[in-house]
Amino acid sequence: MKKTISNPNRNFQRYMLVMLLLLIPFTGIGQWQAKMYNSISGSEKIYRVYSNLDQYCYSFSEDEISGVVIVSPGINQTAILNTDEKMVHYTSCDGMMSSMNDPVQAYNNYKKNGEEKVIGTETIAGYECIKKELYQGDQKLFTQWFSEKLKFPVRIEGHFSENAYMQLENIQKWDVNPSVFIVPADYIEVDEELEPLNPPLPDK
Repeated sequence: MKKTISNPNRNFQRYMLVMLLLLIPFTGIGQWQAKMYNSISGSEKIYRVYSNLDQYCYSFSEDEISGVVIVSPGINQTAILNTDEKMVHYTSCDGMMSSMNDPVQAYNNYKKNGEEKVIGTETIAGYECIKKELYQGDQKLFTQWFSEKLKFPVRIEGHFSENAYMQLENIQKWDVNPSVFIVPADYIEVDEELEPLNPPLPDK
């Protein structure tokens, strides 16, 4: 009777294949980009969003002003850039200027003084999301659909005014370009009044 000899390398390959298949559903899309619609009282703005899962940034052009908002939660910093004037204002993620320019941080800041309730799960734009509602007292302020894969909300609805929402569309994998998270060296840092923090010395 012929004895069958198993190949240990083949067994190892099968084991690795099974492990990879098990991991696939949990890896997510990784770094991504999307179009974001942000509406306040019916006035809709369109941004581009880029995320490397640790940081994210918005780029926009409206009212003849082009800008970028770079949000770095890990160091609690938001950089708001006016790309036409080459100016940058730095603030904390929970600062007023950050909330005014970032609907995600606006939600997070309201959450500090409110109660967040998990309602369940829903699929939005092809992504399974955790549906949450945010209350202050008996008043419902926001509903959020948060994607664990994107580490970002796919949709936020504000209930304090009509047609207040943020939604991602056309979400795609993104080959990270680190430069989108870097403020150019020639930008002038300004305060909230857009006054330079370190104005140049006058000529003698």
